Parts: sequence; structure tokens; C-alpha cells
Amino acid sequence: MTKYAKIENDVVKVISYPPAEGFVEVADNVFADMVLQPDGSYDYTDEFKAEYQPVETYADRRRKEYPSWQDQLDDIYHNGVDGWKATIKATKDKYPKP
Repeated sequence: MTKYAKIENDVVKVISYPPAEGFVEVADNVFADMVLQPDGSYDYTDEFKAEYQPVETYADRRRKEYPSWQDQLDDIYHNGVDGWKATIKATKDKYPKP
């Protein structure tokens, strides 16, 4: 299904699926409150992101950086628990608890 947007001052004001006068065709990943960028893409403003996107915590950053559980088991097998602890500690030190 084709998506359309009403754009005013480079800001997406309204999204519509049936075509309407004054609306332009946009990609499926364009939503209201997005801003038309110089390269033709759409993105939210930094202010919008700061208000509505969740803040990444130290735990989120750790979770992304820890090896998979399979790699951790492999690390324990090859390097022992002390080697595994060193690997995990490096991530914990990089993203300490507040």
C-alpha cells in the first residue's frame, strides 16, 4: 500500500494511505514529526529523539558488548573461569555502574 505525507516547512505533519491533494508519496519508514533531510531522507530532530527515545543505560551498553553465551562457554572451556572473568570484567570496567 502506498503511503503519502502532508509536508509543511520540511516537517511531516500528517500521514495518509489514500492519496490526497497536497500530499506526496513517501517511503513506509516515514512518520509524522519527521524532518526532510538535505539528502532526501527523513529523520526525527535531535530534540524529538531526546524527548521520546529511551536513554541507553550502562546495562544496555554492557548487554550489547558481552559475548554471546555460546562464546562465553567456549571462553570458559579454552581459558578457564579466570579467563572468562577477565573478558567479562573488561566490559564491566568499560561501562561501570553509576
